[in-house]
Amino acid sequence: MKNIEITDLIKIAENITFDTEKDNSYLSSYPEFIKYLEDIPKIEKHHLMIASHFVYGWMPTIITLRLDKEETVLKILNKAKDGDKLDTEDFKTLKGAINNSIVGTSKLLHFINPKKYAIWDSKICQYMGENKNGANDVKRYEEYLEKVYEAIKQQKFSKLDEAIKAKLKNHGYSYHIEPTRVIELTMFASMKNAK
Repeated sequence: MKNIEITDLIKIAENITFDTEKDNSYLSSYPEFIKYLEDIPKIEKHHLMIASHFVYGWMPTIITLRLDKEETVLKILNKAKDGDKLDTEDFKTLKGAINNSIVGTSKLLHFINPKKYAIWDSKICQYMGENKNGANDVKRYEEYLEKVYEAIKQQKFSKLDEAIKAKLKNHGYSYHIEPTRVIELTMFASMKNAK
């Protein structure tokens, strides 16, 4: 998996355009999902059911929840909400419960704790130089997270942050996004526009 170069992302960010009509639901729902989970002191089954289904509203598949390990899943989600580091087994357990998908899991984790967890999908996997068919691999997601954390520390990150937030604001979206979202949104828009 390649490293994330902020200089490359800045060039991409300068040329990003958001289609106000097509991207509106996607971009306007984002802060609502964050707020819903932020306002919950502790994630219970009720919240998991709602949140996992709204996450799948962003995806082309229907969700199947497997909650035979419900207590463990909720414990891991609350661990993520509290900012604790999840390990490989935690990711595998969540993946198994949430449609057997690390993509769906990454989105749910991002909405639970956007500072710590970046969204991952086949477009991001491709951007990172990997085959999109490998997007459901937990190890790849963990490696990607490390690359994101390293990229956020790069000296020019603040320039990328400003560029993406300005683009969003110019399109009428002036809400806060964390550095993990800045990086992922730039990559996603790049791959989406590359079609």
